Amino acid sequence: MAPTPSEREWDLPMLKATNRVHEYGERDFYSVKFYPYTSSEEDPIFAVVGGEVVIVFRISSCGKPETVKLLELSVNVGDEREEDLYSCVWTRDPSTRTPLLCAAGHRGVVYIIDVVKGEILRVVLTGHGGDINDLAISPSSPYILASASYDQTVRIWSLDPAHEKYPLAAMLLGEGHKADVYTIAFHHNGRHLLSGGADSVVNLWTLPIFPDKNTGTAKPTLIRYPHFSSSEIHDGRIIDCVAWHGDLILSKSEEEEVKEKENVIVLWCITSFDSSLPPPSPSQAPAIQGHATKSYFSTDPKEVKFVRLAHFHIEDGDLLYTRFGLSPVVEGMGPVLGFMTKYSRLKLWDLRRLVDYVEYCGSLDGDDHQHAANRPAFLHTCNKSRSAGAAALARVRDTLSTSSTSISGNSESTNTEGGLGGSTANVDWKKSANKWREMYRVGIPGLNGGLKPHKEVGIEGKSRFTGRMVSWSAEGGWCVAVGSKGFVAVFGR
Repeated sequence: MAPTPSEREWDLPMLKATNRVHEYGERDFYSVKFYPYTSSEEDPIFAVVGGEVVIVFRISSCGKPETVKLLELSVNVGDEREEDLYSCVWTRDPSTRTPLLCAAGHRGVVYIIDVVKGEILRVVLTGHGGDINDLAISPSSPYILASASYDQTVRIWSLDPAHEKYPLAAMLLGEGHKADVYTIAFHHNGRHLLSGGADSVVNLWTLPIFPDKNTGTAKPTLIRYPHFSSSEIHDGRIIDCVAWHGDLILSKSEEEEVKEKENVIVLWCITSFDSSLPPPSPSQAPAIQGHATKSYFSTDPKEVKFVRLAHFHIEDGDLLYTRFGLSPVVEGMGPVLGFMTKYSRLKLWDLRRLVDYVEYCGSLDGDDHQHAANRPAFLHTCNKSRSAGAAALARVRDTLSTSSTSISGNSESTNTEGGLGGSTANVDWKKSANKWREMYRVGIPGLNGGLKPHKEVGIEGKSRFTGRMVSWSAEGGWCVAVGSKGFVAVFGR
């Protein structure tokens, strides 16, 4: 049966195509990013990096979706030590609107690539004392780039040609991280930046408006203290992915439970953080020494500094340097969290469903799901269990039934789930409610290791690969996962 319009609204992506770049079959693709400036009428374009190569693809949506290679470029030059690229990010020249791709990795330098010409413009950004693990472009300026490194620092660079001689604009160091920094993310206002790393610390840094007075000079701005810092969100575990969702935060690591290892993505918030307020000054950053969590935003010593809102269960997500992706908020589609496991399974959570489920539960008369008139279309029910004899009888009935004959007996459906509409006589409401809580109920982060996925898409056979990163197109309709063996998997709604 075709989905109803209300059900179609909640559709989640399905596998559309896989592509193995055979010449790099033993390499991991560590990063994938969609070009963010395409319109909804244009075919989406994305880049993947791994080893010394940068590859740009277009998703052809004419007929059966497929990936079309637009560019393949090696960044190895001469006799230099072999590169292994870990991260990439798109930007564009504000004046010419030329698409530019920034890529970095093992060598600790950032390559700026003109995708139209297919050439490296310059290796401009040097200075890190170790591998570069992550890159991010400021939403407030296509010229402002952040990089995170093994050298325990985050650096802010200016890509403006006017600052080519001194591109380093700022360094985030000092009391921030005591080990490798693996991940960074800009807030949409460009004034706040998250970082996470091997020391199990998540920091929130407040940034000046760039370019500031030091940009383009030999003396970059030094930012020594974050305005929030905590090692308690992921106690003792390496943090390898962070992201903003409005003023909320998503972060990933592996979690150690008493009985077994549980791997989760945590949705949480900093108490009293409000991005609409004027950012605090550097002098207002709290001293960090001796405290597991310090926050400028909460001055009451008795007040909790952060609140965990939900955990998302990512079984088989314990591999280091595997990154989730969050789709943009667009009309008609909720933000969707995606994660590719090491066993080639894409796990998906629709965050809008969490909000709608809370509102739905608040409208109930007690716990009476059966008579609820406003049950959302994504809440599929479970049918009652039945004996093997009843199930066999139902199969016979389904086989022999005609318009003029029927077989009496147990009429309960063999389906384990059912949508809205139709008879509810066979629904197991207790079982249904328990399943919904496991998938949608926020506010109990430790429940069964986290919220179960709203959908899982597995890749089987020779196309299986270990996932490394998930990325979403600008309009939210496409999702790409990359990883081991040179594989690229495309998912679409």
